[in-house]
Amino acid sequence: MIKTAGLWIAMSGIWAVCTVAAPREPKSDASSPRSLAVQWRVVDSSAIRADWARHRIVLDWRNLAQATADAGCNTLTYAVQADTNAQTVQIAVVASTLMACKSGMDIEMALGQALNQQTLHYQWDKADLILRHSNGTTWRLRKQ
Repeated sequence: MIKTAGLWIAMSGIWAVCTVAAPREPKSDASSPRSLAVQWRVVDSSAIRADWARHRIVLDWRNLAQATADAGCNTLTYAVQADTNAQTVQIAVVASTLMACKSGMDIEMALGQALNQQTLHYQWDKADLILRHSNGTTWRLRKQ
């Protein structure tokens, strides 16, 4: 009886270990660089001096080291470096493909100039990411 009880206790311990729930993934902190690493759609911008609203501008930050921007024709490529303490993102030099398109070239030129070698402060407005340049221009980005 004692051997059976000891075996039962040992088996219960093994069963308890096997049935313990796996630890949950930590929730993404809204200020973490990982939460910036998604696809963003520009929903408002005073930084782009062209008729940006007629284009669907997507900033793909899923890989911050090789971020892209697309307004429908050419693809802009750049790197984003996030500093969560200062709540800034630094945009490296922007490069672009050079396809000739009938429309959209003006917006892509404006987009490239607005992003090129910029340091932007960011803050969260619910789920939207607000980027602010020191010159007062702003971007409102919404997760895709």
